[in-house]
Amino acid sequence: KTLVQRSAVGSTTMAMRLAEIGQLPYLGTEMSNLFRHVPVDASSNGVVRYYDQATVTRNAASVAEAAQKPESAITWVERTLLIEKIADSIPVTKEAWNDVGFIQGELKRLLEINLALKKDDLLWDGDGVTPNIKGVYTSAGAFTATPYDGSVNGANLFDLVSVVATDISNNRQSKYKADTVIVNPINMLGLRLSKDTQGRYLFDGKAMPWNVVESSQVAAN
Repeated sequence: KTLVQRSAVGSTTMAMRLAEIGQLPYLGTEMSNLFRHVPVDASSNGVVRYYDQATVTRNAASVAEAAQKPESAITWVERTLLIEKIADSIPVTKEAWNDVGFIQGELKRLLEINLALKKDDLLWDGDGVTPNIKGVYTSAGAFTATPYDGSVNGANLFDLVSVVATDISNNRQSKYKADTVIVNPINMLGLRLSKDTQGRYLFDGKAMPWNVVESSQVAAN
């Protein structure tokens, strides 16, 4: 007898075909959710204007009856920001668009991810030179460790974050209170794996009192 076997089906790619398209890895996008989002109206002319207090003199004081009252002062300044844009494109033939069913979804996904990755990158360390937005790292002032020198023994990343958070809010509590830490995943791993001389985890059961965002946009160390 001649058995009919699978090998009798020649020159075929017959198989169980999965619908999903395998994706190459890319950075996680973490930064955008940390910021407030507002719509821009059609009459903005590509500019955002806002007011800041420029100077405040606070002279409130205790006074005796009938004594001259102290006088405070305040001024304001108007500031502007340009609305910057991020764009991308990819050429595709009509034939490919019409004849290969998955291309439309793949290209849409590609462009959306590309825009999100670029936005994440700029939100972290964009230089602020048009057409780039100015990122967190670029906007932040340099940390001066001098007041804290020698105040922490065996300092680790957790101690550093604690000190910087204190420095941010000290004398500015009404406006600035650190609530989020953006850290490279490798450094966060190093903190989690830190042990004492007895092999006990230093970070065991000790949760950071901040929202910890691990992002590879942040350079290690």
